[in-house]
Formats: sequence, structure tokens, C-alpha cells
Amino acid sequence: MTPPSSTVQYALEEGLAQIELAHPERGNPLDGATLARLAQCLRDAASHASCRAIVISAVGPRFCSGADVAATSRGDEGEGALSDFVACLSLLCAAPMPVIACVEGDAYGGGVGLAAACDIVLASEGATFMLSEVILGMIPALISPFLLRRMTPGRLRYMMLSTRGISALEAREAGLVDEVVPAGGMADALDRQLRRIGRSSPEAIAHGKAYLERIAPQQLDAQIASALEQHRGWLSRPEVLAGLQTFADGFSPPWFRRLGRAAT
Repeated sequence: MTPPSSTVQYALEEGLAQIELAHPERGNPLDGATLARLAQCLRDAASHASCRAIVISAVGPRFCSGADVAATSRGDEGEGALSDFVACLSLLCAAPMPVIACVEGDAYGGGVGLAAACDIVLASEGATFMLSEVILGMIPALISPFLLRRMTPGRLRYMMLSTRGISALEAREAGLVDEVVPAGGMADALDRQLRRIGRSSPEAIAHGKAYLERIAPQQLDAQIASALEQHRGWLSRPEVLAGLQTFADGFSPPWFRRLGRAAT
């Protein structure tokens, strides 16, 4: 297990790699240090032939709050964090063993993308999923290729434009979640999944995952390259960085308006 001070806890025991986001005081954000450690843990787990499954979970009431808005607005994270985030999502997809996300609590932005990149998503019945990027003056470019592996374009369009947090049940209907788990039942649900995986051929699983990647309508690498270009383009806009900083400071960006009946 990694030291308690780390924002990511990691253990590989008896064929199971357990990776836990462990910065609950800030809602488990995907800041630079967290992303670097997460990528390191994923690479280590995927490199062990004895590893049969990877589990991603989090400490505290929130699964993941997404990107560190304040750091992004200041440009503190830089290309390193961006590369590590893309690497994390790509590693989740490319891992030769099944990757299971256990989502308890809220998942925002990049946290939704983190879950979507996993092979199996278990969500507690109280979990919510929200894409709030357009509120911040951005678009969810980087995570969209991974969301579209699970959702239809129409469902993604609704989540992006409405910015409404959807429940675990709605997320299952949209394809974002595979199983909704009753309160307090995550450990049992995970155990059931691991028992099934333990009875399956590791070689067949690895080849099956690779096969599905090959027959996908569009290769993930090409989608990621386009997403990176979009993301970098948005972060090069001064008005976007100013809006992010305004939001990080606790104020409303200039585009906030009341529309329709709410304006009267």
C-alpha cells in the first residue's frame, strides 16, 4: 500500500490490483500529482502477469470531482498533467485484464471519463454523474471519446448541454453504468464480479478486449489526437482561462444568465 500521505493508494495482492483515490478533503480531484501517481499505478498493475483484475475506487463521499479548476486556470498543471490524464484513460482501455470502477458518490467531468474508460462500472444507487464543462466555459473534449464507447451521441449531447447531474439509474439507462448497487452493497457486488473474472481465462479476456478495440468503428488513438487538439485550443483562449479563474474564486463567469421564466 502507498503511504497515507499519497492522494492515490495502491496495492497488488493475490492477483487483484486495488487503486483508490484518497484525497477526500478536496473531493478527489484529478490534479497533476494524482494523475501522475494514477498512471504509474496502472502501468505497474498492467505489467504483472499475475494481475487478474484492476479495481478503481475512492475514499469519501465523492468519487471524483474532475480536474483542478484553479490549477488549470493558472496553467500550473501544464502538459505533464494533460499527458498523464490521457495516459490514464488509455491505460484503462488497453489493460489486458478487466478494470472495474466502483463509483460511490458524485463523479464530475474528468471523474465521469475515468469511470467510462473502465470495462465494468458499478455505481451505488446514490451516485450521480455530471458534465459541467460548458458552465466553466469549456467542452468535455478529452473524455468524449471514452464516453462515446458507452453512450450514444444523443445521450452525451444531453449530458453536456443540460449540465444536469444524472442518477445512477439514469446513467445505467444511458450505458454509462453497468450495475446499480444498493446502499452498502458495493463490496458484495464487487465480489460477485471478481468471482466471475476468476473463473475466466486471462488470455481469452486479453484477446477479447484487444479484438473489440480492432473492430471499433474509429480507432481510439485517432479520437484521442483530435480530442487533445480541441482541449489545447480551448485552453489557449484568454476568455476561457479568465472564466475558469472567476469560477475558482467563487464568482459567476460573465456568461451566467437567467433565461425564460427564471428571468422574470
